[in-house]
Amino acid sequence: VILFNNAHDSFGARSEYKGRIPLNDYVGMIFASAKAGTRLVSLDPLYCLGAALDSENKYRTDNGLIESPDASFFKYKKINLGMNMASWTDKTITCHMYTRVV
Repeated sequence: VILFNNAHDSFGARSEYKGRIPLNDYVGMIFASAKAGTRLVSLDPLYCLGAALDSENKYRTDNGLIESPDASFFKYKKINLGMNMASWTDKTITCHMYTRVV
């Protein structure tokens, strides 16, 4: 399991410096290189990963193609942790879980 506290886009576009790759992208590369079954949990979504398997297969079926287990390399689940789950906020906290499948 990879736990990545990237809340409030702290390692996304806000962390870019003179054209360097943001840390979100590096963590995405580590996850993409991990073994099947690896899970990545982050506080902000990692858009650099592309679309999840379910989304890609829905797109395929909507366009008359058959589903494929190779349409993406991960599954995605958005998890609502609720309110008052962290000392720094009283707002609802959502995390994003990615599971490596291929």
